[in-house]
Amino acid sequence: MAYRTIGIDIGVQAIRYVFCQFEIKAGLLDKGVIPIEGGTVAAMDAALGKLASSLSALKKMQIDAIGLSVDPSLVLTAHRSFDFNNPALIEKVLPTSVMDIWKNDGTSQFAFEVGELVKRAREEGEEGEGAQEESYDVRVINYPYDNLVRILSQLKNAQIDPHVMIPANEALVYAPGGLFEVKPSDVYVIIDVGANKTLLSVFEGMELKLSRALKVGSQDVDSSISESLRIPEDEARELKEKSGFVAIPGAEQAVYAKGVQKGAIAMYEGDAVALGQACERGLNVLFQGIRQTLMNYMSQGHAEPTHVYLTGGGSNLVGFDEWLAQYMGVHCTVGLPYCMQMREAESASLDACTAALAAAANIDGRCPMNLRRGRIAHKGSLAFIQENKWILLACVAAVIASIVFALVTHAKAVQEEHDRLKAILEETTQAVFGKKLLTYKQVEAEIQSSQSYSFIPERSAFTDFMWISNNINDNLSDVELDLNSLDIDVQRKTVVIRGETGSDDGLPRFMQLLEQYECFPEEIKESGMSKVRDKISFRLNIKANNCTTGGDSE
Repeated sequence: MAYRTIGIDIGVQAIRYVFCQFEIKAGLLDKGVIPIEGGTVAAMDAALGKLASSLSALKKMQIDAIGLSVDPSLVLTAHRSFDFNNPALIEKVLPTSVMDIWKNDGTSQFAFEVGELVKRAREEGEEGEGAQEESYDVRVINYPYDNLVRILSQLKNAQIDPHVMIPANEALVYAPGGLFEVKPSDVYVIIDVGANKTLLSVFEGMELKLSRALKVGSQDVDSSISESLRIPEDEARELKEKSGFVAIPGAEQAVYAKGVQKGAIAMYEGDAVALGQACERGLNVLFQGIRQTLMNYMSQGHAEPTHVYLTGGGSNLVGFDEWLAQYMGVHCTVGLPYCMQMREAESASLDACTAALAAAANIDGRCPMNLRRGRIAHKGSLAFIQENKWILLACVAAVIASIVFALVTHAKAVQEEHDRLKAILEETTQAVFGKKLLTYKQVEAEIQSSQSYSFIPERSAFTDFMWISNNINDNLSDVELDLNSLDIDVQRKTVVIRGETGSDDGLPRFMQLLEQYECFPEEIKESGMSKVRDKISFRLNIKANNCTTGGDSE
């Protein structure tokens, strides 16, 4: 089955998004880049508003999920062992089990994945010495809760509601096979150089072996140029993008001349050698982090990488691939080994692509490191409403039934039941929307303001009830008619009405009235009827399938 998902990467200087279709292989349908003009909150809000406008054009197409890539440099990782692998039980005991390393003070959001069963021989002095101990390895990540809430708040203002929020390094798990086309024997490194962070990942064939986020990036080059040439950092960044390059010491002039000849860089009126040296100094910290990470990886007996793929805005610095290859002794190229269907994604954000992949995986619940769960399902969010919409509609239907019953019979017992169900509706809407709502218009307005795409049916039990209630009051006020219950099932499209009438023409007039409703059949027949004394009891089973619910499906 094919899925269509959106992946979003919010960077320091721009927001990048992709719209992909996933079946056997991924396919790119659309992509875009929205610059962030300045580092202020207002600039971010403006960029998100433009993103919402860009995505609104995709509403007419099926969108199964939205994935958002979050900063991997903020992730803390730990491993714990449990005798059981039930995720529901692990979720309950996990906060307590990590209190020795992390404070459980409400400032962290946890996500975890359960590994395979691990067997360990008990050591000397342990109970049951000599026997094997079996436990499940659970890898858990800790992410700042406040950071997620801030992002969600900004996205909600732009009417964008991600189903998956995942650190960029965790989303890379889905890249081999989904985005990349590699041989099972290949050992390769992907280095994604951003503005203020770099993500280094080592793959062996289809498996991600190591991922590390370094808090250095292309902004360090800007700072180095600014300091060396004594110019403002904004001017330094423009100079880097226009004439910047990097070379090993002594080769600056040759690399500069080659870049100018090819048209890769513009001529620099100042000292080109000094510019190249400033760029290299800005990359030294990054290089040291890359070298140390790979040396540690290989020293543990792992295979030596044979290829390095560079991506991200920072990798576009002229000479960066050759400079890194000469220092590391490994072939380096700018670009990723995309499969044929994703070749058009070469200029897209890797983080956005992998976030779209993670969102596709989460449709079947196969994305364990999804931070979009628990407390951060903010009030009124599409994800929260979608998970609880049938509970909400069931409560609404129950209150509707009790309201009709109370209005017609004016009985004290029914009024008490009405009050009880009204309290349930107040409690439910308070949980979902953060405030008490009792009218159809209020609920409809809240849902419309909370959703980013029309996943929720436009026609609900409220719709059917309001028509029936209003028309009874307007057209049958002179008829002795008592409705005992009104059961509306919007999923099965059935309506069951039970009641009594003291008028011989009461039931026929009521049925004729119902036949005027667009969702009901043109001819309604009673399903059951009995007469006790001067009262006629009746039951109507109506198939309300003559109209659609709105949205993409009935």
